Amino acid sequence: MSSGLKEGEEDHDKYELLPEDLYFIFEPDDLSARARRYLNHSQLHESDQVEARARAARVLNEAMHTSLKSLFKRLFTFNGGSFQELFQDIRKEFLRLNRRLVILVEDMAAISAIEDVLIDSLIEEAAPGGVQILCPVHSVIAVTDNYP
Repeated sequence: MSSGLKEGEEDHDKYELLPEDLYFIFEPDDLSARARRYLNHSQLHESDQVEARARAARVLNEAMHTSLKSLFKRLFTFNGGSFQELFQDIRKEFLRLNRRLVILVEDMAAISAIEDVLIDSLIEEAAPGGVQILCPVHSVIAVTDNYP
């Protein structure tokens, strides 16, 4: 997605592929038979196939979103524990210090790989059964336009 950009040209607010990002320069002989059949059927390589490129961009964005979540789960384990367990430990320590935890998220799209686990951590009850075990948590979350 950033191929060909010069230093400082990165668009940090762009978190998904757009149909115009899908352009292809290749030799058909370099592709597998299955890939050639798909390309010929979809006609993605033709410049006037905006609808086909939009469909492909939607599929790729969904696949990337799912892959990022899976990657986060594999990479972000802390001393053998999960992100949610780490978040619980922080809340327990803040409770011990008689503090509240405030979480500010500038753009959920920028951290979409952890959105599910973060939201689960934020809504976890501080006093299940009336016994306070975690500090109170407050959050403010912003998202970019068109964020699913």
